[in-house]
Amino acid sequence: METADPDGNLFRGDLLDHRAGADGGGPRQPGGTGTGPGMRWALFLRAVNVGGTGRLAMAELRAALEAEGARDVATYIQSGNVVLAHAADDPDSLARWAEGVLTQRFGLETAVAVRDAAALDAAIGAHPWAATGAGNQVHFAFFSGAAQADAAERLARCCTNGEEVQADARALYLYTPNGIGRSRLNGQLDRAVGRPVTVRNLNTVRRVRDML
Repeated sequence: METADPDGNLFRGDLLDHRAGADGGGPRQPGGTGTGPGMRWALFLRAVNVGGTGRLAMAELRAALEAEGARDVATYIQSGNVVLAHAADDPDSLARWAEGVLTQRFGLETAVAVRDAAALDAAIGAHPWAATGAGNQVHFAFFSGAAQADAAERLARCCTNGEEVQADARALYLYTPNGIGRSRLNGQLDRAVGRPVTVRNLNTVRRVRDML
């Protein structure tokens, strides 16, 4: 059954935070980018356990990521929010690695956006709607690479229900006072950015940031 978590995101399954246990073997480090535990990263998977598509058990995901070289893997709710340590030194290469794990282990072709703590702090600080106090009405659209320069301009024509949009090279910032599910912005984000995006609301981004 589809339901909503305390942050207002749609998902399937329980609301528990989880941490993967060690698998008993030394982790492999894809790409040869080091042998230590690495820095902490947040991964946002696109279209996982939402609307009956991309079904993926978080326990299996955590185990697969650790088996393929990540450490200290944890997930938040069922919509594909992951924190982990990895020896990769840039977010886009780690995103490609995670996408490969999803394909090879689960046959799931989906995009992953990766951010570190500093990038999430910057995103949380960049949106201009803090005064609203509505963490489930402010959304972040994350993606790998850079957005098209006119992404916000392209989306402005879809703001017909009180929405507002801002953008920088690494994120779209959306204010949807009447709910993103009712907004004409839905279905237009990928086209405006020029690449696949995955959307999380402010409450979820804050919770994931706190896990790093």
